[in-house]
Amino acid sequence: MDSSDSLVKWLLTGVISIIIGVLAFGGFFMFRTTQALLQAVSDPTSLVQHLVTEDTKTDEKDCTNILVLGGGGKEYDDGSELVDSIMVASLCRDPAKLVFVSIPRDLVLKLDDFGYRKVNTLYILAKHQLGEEHAFDLMWEAAEKITNLPIHYYAYVDFRGFVDIFDALTGSGGLMVDVDPGFVDREFPGPNYSYRTVRFEQGLQSMDGEKALQYVRSRHGVSLDENISVASDFDRSRRQQQIISLLKDKLKDLLIGNDPSALVDTAVALQKNYSTNMTFQDILLLAALWKKVDIDHVYNIVLKEGPGELLYVPSQEVRNQLFNGGWILRPDGDDFNTIHKYIERVLKNPEIALRGTVPIEVLNGTKIPGLAGKIANTLMQEGITVYPQYGIRNTYSKKQYEGTVLIDRSQGQNLELLKEIQRILGKGEIIAETTEPQAYTMVGVTVILGNDYEEASQENINSANIDIEDYWLKQRTNSGATN
Repeated sequence: MDSSDSLVKWLLTGVISIIIGVLAFGGFFMFRTTQALLQAVSDPTSLVQHLVTEDTKTDEKDCTNILVLGGGGKEYDDGSELVDSIMVASLCRDPAKLVFVSIPRDLVLKLDDFGYRKVNTLYILAKHQLGEEHAFDLMWEAAEKITNLPIHYYAYVDFRGFVDIFDALTGSGGLMVDVDPGFVDREFPGPNYSYRTVRFEQGLQSMDGEKALQYVRSRHGVSLDENISVASDFDRSRRQQQIISLLKDKLKDLLIGNDPSALVDTAVALQKNYSTNMTFQDILLLAALWKKVDIDHVYNIVLKEGPGELLYVPSQEVRNQLFNGGWILRPDGDDFNTIHKYIERVLKNPEIALRGTVPIEVLNGTKIPGLAGKIANTLMQEGITVYPQYGIRNTYSKKQYEGTVLIDRSQGQNLELLKEIQRILGKGEIIAETTEPQAYTMVGVTVILGNDYEEASQENINSANIDIEDYWLKQRTNSGATN
């Protein structure tokens, strides 16, 4: 089930940097002259220092949090005013990093004046009842409730904005894109809730904004040669990252070449298709901060459902009661506390918190029943994913351990992760790979709980009060899984 059109999430992830950068450079031309624009291109920091009299708003972590909304606009998807994408972009100063939190549009939350609502319906609901300004206020309130981040600014972009920005950056020649594999999508959205067919031959080809929009937005593609689906999240993500990389290179070329005409065209395209409460001074300062962020320090948090994830699909009975059986998502535990904690951990140490792909096993080397499951759940709530298939043994009886052992099976690649686990547990000796038994051969980190837990208080042991096995059972039940 596609909880939201991933195009807008990708679009805003990449284009928000272009929005900030180009508005800072091209937008300045609208206020001054070509000479001033060229000065902005060559030395934006000096302009910021000259124009900005006070710092842009930040939170206690010295981060500026921007609510970024995306929608189809009037020309796409039947003119729906539903918000297709909700993201929070957190631009932090020391160390310089940019963290995107992607919120699915089917996530349901309760707000005082509106009851339980899907988050993507709040904007249109408030807009028609209270006006557009209040619509942004309501989305602001919802984003803060979900992420626990204080929102400082908002920005709204639609599909038309992507097309216009793309065409302004690439000019009449378009952008050369290497399509591999070629594919056809016979269920691409058309007008009046219809479908149309889009086709991409394999190989290098020129794309304008409309064609590029189809390329990155396709959700039902089938390869031309082997009749294999290319509609997975991975396939779409690969195409989206390909285009945004090419656009970034194009923007870089324009900046190096001091091309004010293309930059101004891009700024004009943005002006027509976005709304924001950021002042020109805010944009200038954020642009200077954005330039300091290395590409390796841009991180993405995607809130999604599934085993080990932070959201779940309620039972059919609950969905029937709340939304006439429609597809909805709810936070694990039916509150946002775990999401808050996870986002906080990512902002604090993203390299560790986002390493959820490292296979981890937790083994019980004590006589305490169920300890491995409880500790695995504690790690999960701290942002470290432990999947059952990688091994959670609550009755590991081959050997009892005097102390907790943390085994690195990656030749040092997971050392920082092990240190973080050590910090969370408050104990554990880190050792290199040994002949100690593994539950599964693909494991990268082994946690063997020792008898030092027997001295811990029962309250501390039960701090994660949901047994991991019960947790997985709940996930399977709520999603309607039967095996």
